[in-house]
Amino acid sequence: MGRRTTSRLLVLGTAVVFAAAPARAAGPSAGVAHYRAEANAICRAFGRWTPPPGSAKVQLTALNQRFRNVVASLSALKAPPSLAQLRQQVVSTLHQELRFLDTELALFKAGKITPERFEQDVDGASYGTTEDGLWRRIGAHACASVQ
Repeated sequence: MGRRTTSRLLVLGTAVVFAAAPARAAGPSAGVAHYRAEANAICRAFGRWTPPPGSAKVQLTALNQRFRNVVASLSALKAPPSLAQLRQQVVSTLHQELRFLDTELALFKAGKITPERFEQDVDGASYGTTEDGLWRRIGAHACASVQ
């Protein structure tokens, strides 16, 4: 599995996580800043992760499980009231993305798609389209740059 596929999955897995309200003139509240810091820490750790050696099946299975753990960690973050509604939207999106990746992995394991097709499907997924911009809007730059 190429580094590009891994990078794309990392972007897909993290970049949809938050969409923040515009920052106030005085700056974000401590709760928002703490939320960003926690998200950034999770994204940095995910960005440093590399799949184990082995076949594409081994690597994609490990990556899917790692992503599932990241989604659980990001979903467990306690959002400040100003981000609560957005957090709910993000959690919903993350679970949609997990279903997409689970489906792709199942197709791959069943031999119905090649590693190249898996990569094409991931590259073509709409999850990554607006994610970078959302991460930048909230100031979680580690999550916007996990590429």
